Amino acid sequence: MNNEVTLCLDSESLKHPEVIGLPDENLLAQPWLTLYSDAFEARKSLSIGDTKTLVWVISCDSMEGINLAAALKMDSELLDVWYVTFEQSGSIVGRCEAAGIGVIRGSHEFVKAYTKAKQRFRDSCINNSSEDIELEALHESQYSDSLSSLNSLDSARKQDVYTKEAFGPLGLDAQVVGELEKNPNIGIWSSDTCTSDGITQNQKEGLKNNKSSKGPQIIEGKPLQIKSAQETTPLSSLAIEEPLLNLSRFKKASSAKKTAFSLAVVSGSGGSGKSTIALCSALIYQDLGYRTLLLDADLQFGDMAYMLGRDNAISLADVIEEPERIAQVSPEDGLPAVIAAPERLEQSELIVSHMAEIVEFVKGYFDVVVLNTGSFWTEQHAQIIESVDKTLFVIDQRPSSVRACSRALALCSRCGIAIQPFAYALNFCSRHALLTPLDISCAMQGISVQEIKDGGREVGELLGASLPKELLSTKSAFIQSVRELCVSFLPEGDKERFQEQLALEKSQRKTNPFSSLRKRRVACL
Repeated sequence: MNNEVTLCLDSESLKHPEVIGLPDENLLAQPWLTLYSDAFEARKSLSIGDTKTLVWVISCDSMEGINLAAALKMDSELLDVWYVTFEQSGSIVGRCEAAGIGVIRGSHEFVKAYTKAKQRFRDSCINNSSEDIELEALHESQYSDSLSSLNSLDSARKQDVYTKEAFGPLGLDAQVVGELEKNPNIGIWSSDTCTSDGITQNQKEGLKNNKSSKGPQIIEGKPLQIKSAQETTPLSSLAIEEPLLNLSRFKKASSAKKTAFSLAVVSGSGGSGKSTIALCSALIYQDLGYRTLLLDADLQFGDMAYMLGRDNAISLADVIEEPERIAQVSPEDGLPAVIAAPERLEQSELIVSHMAEIVEFVKGYFDVVVLNTGSFWTEQHAQIIESVDKTLFVIDQRPSSVRACSRALALCSRCGIAIQPFAYALNFCSRHALLTPLDISCAMQGISVQEIKDGGREVGELLGASLPKELLSTKSAFIQSVRELCVSFLPEGDKERFQEQLALEKSQRKTNPFSSLRKRRVACL
């Protein structure tokens, strides 16, 4: 394969290169670029090469771009594979690093890489202008490869790679312009129209006579047109990366405020008590004096707003459409602020890929942000885990929950997601429980596991009736164990202060262990 760069891009984006940051660029007419839209065709052609090849993967028609990039890297070690992503997702970087793939993040970096490769090809044209036969063969090979790989795109224009239209708005820098002014017969950016082979006969003659010719080259009665350094379009005007969401356009009221502490509560399976623990954690942080937000990132069946008694809570979709409404999200009556899951399930698909940006946005308005997540693991979990300060993994008493936790951690490891910030808690602990934290620790290769006491039916009944404050006021063993867990996640100064307070409360409970029992009996009488 003689071309300098291979680009894997889906057919629709190839028809509209402006979506990848290259407006008015004719990708088919670039002799230095080999194009593939079909994943099978790309793997078949690239795997048989015996030279080192630079490959950019953006997308394809038959599979996800990142999966194609990983497959190409496994097919041949000679391929220098780079995945181009326009999403602000740290998980993408981790996955690419695990697969040995480079990452080009955003249209700004991609346009720079594209322009650099294009400039390198132009420089080689200038330095090897006398070798026009090789250049012609290179161009003809590129054109035939493009037609065979993209036969469905009949509308592709067969225009000269050296015309102004083919180069689009990406101009030459001052150094190249100077070289062209010294050697005007090279034929780059002529005003004539090319023939079907891509290079006009006059341009070929100009290349052959480049060394001997002194005066300016005239092509079919028209002088050669070359952009000057002043006429070239600056790269910065093309490399403006559009924000992913309206959140990026909304300026925060106070940029000097420190970023909130963020905690994500996750589990490997449903029914572990994850949502209850997330809600109680937000209640406890608010009770400790922190301005707290409970963000319901269970995009399918989240019901945090209902359990808090906030039927009219602002949802994630509302905040994305109107970021200024974040000012209306605030704690009320001793309860934490809440951003509800989208009301319409179909809106979830639009939010999943932008969770990292959403988390960073809301952290600027609160002291603590607690995120409730869904039990079905998706890309959103990877983004959330990499965006928060601490992740609490909740395990219940079922052996299947332990296996689900192990498999989820293995998934994180394969995707390059760090699991060191994880904390683990075993829920529903009691004297007659099947498992203990020690059992989980032995099964999970010695990880530290904390216990959360079983709250019994009382927890579900109070939250089901939207009475979170009443649940917090019970100061049951469940609430106390969640409180101790939440305090352990705080920064050192605050943690020591609250730990002393918890120790004092625990000593007072030990002084009169039957006080709560007597109160209940009196209430019954």
